Amino acid sequence: MDVLEVQEAFLNTIAYLVYGDQREYQLELTYSVLSAVHWLAGDGSNCRIALIADEANQRPDLPVEHVVFSPDEFSSWTRNGEYKHEAKVHALLKALDMFKGKVALVDTDTYFDVNPMRLFEQIGPGQSVMHIYEGLLGGDEYLGPVLEKIGNLPLSYPISRETRLFNSGVIGLDY
Repeated sequence: MDVLEVQEAFLNTIAYLVYGDQREYQLELTYSVLSAVHWLAGDGSNCRIALIADEANQRPDLPVEHVVFSPDEFSSWTRNGEYKHEAKVHALLKALDMFKGKVALVDTDTYFDVNPMRLFEQIGPGQSVMHIYEGLLGGDEYLGPVLEKIGNLPLSYPISRETRLFNSGVIGLDY
């Protein structure tokens, strides 16, 4: 079986992003991965679990494929460390580019209480998944006042009081 055939064998990928040295994230990752493996075991599903991490955060003790990013890559992902949360977008793009198919980037503090394949049933061309709807930007006690202060900035994506907010604990996209 060549590399392309291996890539095509898995249409679904659960991906995690881990960086830094917080033990808490490693403990969360362990529980999350094991909860996914519990539900996927023996069901014949075509799902891989990938860990997108720096060299120090690889986990050979877990049943994951490792996707290692370099310090330079992480620096570009985070604007030289100014905005570390932007790394999630880049990790998701890296996973989509590498694995093709459907990818769900999952925060380490997420655990599965049902089979993760149910998540992939909701992902497809033109159909994405975000963890949970959290309301409107204008109604958020922190972001609403910020919106009032910045007013109408010329942005490529329109932002208003009616802009919908979603939690990014799970982001699912189809390649």
